[in-house]
Amino acid sequence: MAKSGAYWKGHPKSFMDTVKADTMLKAIDMAETIYYDVRSYSPVDTGAFQSSWHISADAPVFKYAGAGIVPASAFSYPAKFTKLFVTNGAPYAVALEYGWSDKAPTGVLRNAIARL
Repeated sequence: MAKSGAYWKGHPKSFMDTVKADTMLKAIDMAETIYYDVRSYSPVDTGAFQSSWHISADAPVFKYAGAGIVPASAFSYPAKFTKLFVTNGAPYAVALEYGWSDKAPTGVLRNAIARL
């Protein structure tokens, strides 16, 4: 015989809401960890590549910050999102990721994900 809802301490929907909220917090934590890791391991010549890292929700955003631009340190996320993206809009970002720089011969983003 199946157990009735009397065995739950709370309604099952409350449990699902808690899991969803915890999952979103974990996703934010992982995205921010990757973001800080790629910024710290980015090869620096002018600083443009390092400043062009961004976190966006639901769709990738490829912005090129340019040299000398300091990105905002505070993040804001929508109340609900399905995906988070850590992106870099520098025109040479793909080349750097695949070994163009002697300072980061194995790339940056793939290494950050592996370290995570």
